[in-house]
Amino acid sequence: LAANRHASGLLVSYDFFPLLQGSLAAIGGWDDRSFVIQPGLRYSAADEVDVVAGAALSFGEAPDGFSLRSEYGSRPHFFYVESVIYF
Repeated sequence: LAANRHASGLLVSYDFFPLLQGSLAAIGGWDDRSFVIQPGLRYSAADEVDVVAGAALSFGEAPDGFSLRSEYGSRPHFFYVESVIYF
């Protein structure tokens, strides 16, 4: 469920090397001018093992009391690292 009635998104990925892939995703709301940027890296460590790292960086006006003010401005920044094992 989105608070914005008008939003745009973009996803771009690039293979830096055969084992390393980068990506950049972004989504923004036109109504409140807030947006989220999600950069990420995926490294193929072995045949069935990937290591993934990334972030979600949110921008917009912060909430004020009971007023949301912007959809993505209320979300915190977060970073993650995970290993994915396929079997």
